[in-house]
Amino acid sequence: MAGREAPYQVQNLDNQYQKPSLRRQVGPKGEEWGLHPLGTDGLGRDVLLRLVQGARIAFQVGVTTALIAIPLGVILGCLAGYFGGRTDDVVVWLYSTFASMPSLLFILSISMVAGKGLKGVYLGIGLTTWVYLCRLIRGEVMKQKELTYVRAARALGMGHFRIMFRHILPNLLHLVIINFSIRFPSSIETEVIMSFLGIGVQGEPSWAS
Repeated sequence: MAGREAPYQVQNLDNQYQKPSLRRQVGPKGEEWGLHPLGTDGLGRDVLLRLVQGARIAFQVGVTTALIAIPLGVILGCLAGYFGGRTDDVVVWLYSTFASMPSLLFILSISMVAGKGLKGVYLGIGLTTWVYLCRLIRGEVMKQKELTYVRAARALGMGHFRIMFRHILPNLLHLVIINFSIRFPSSIETEVIMSFLGIGVQGEPSWAS
């Protein structure tokens, strides 16, 4: 066993497929194998430690992909809803193109181009899951820009971007929070599917395994 190997990666083939136990187990040569509340896998690795590490990766995927998808959806939705015209046409064409593609195949394609591992997972999920939020923000901005407080801001000579991001967007933050809470478990589920197919997490425990 490697001296610097992470605890959840430590292998012991003499200790494989141990049943869950809250007692320290003793090996055939009298050595102590340690505590395994959830037992061990086929390589003698502790299942509980790997489960905890898989949870860390799952939450990391959920947060990182949200940091990619949410700003993208919010910015494009605000631009399309506020300016309208050609800007709106371009954004609508863009998200309609993304929405027309099979989501999982699109994510797998981006991941294969970006490379296996967490980087491919981040980009694959983050760059394909902003469409719903973009549509939602666009529709709400189209309604908000006709309200009295926006007209008053324009009359005071405020710039377009200041009106969008300092006056309209704070009134839409509840939509962003709700979208984050919905897409978080969905991102974890997608990561599990990708890792099961051998394209996702490499060399680390994942809930897919």
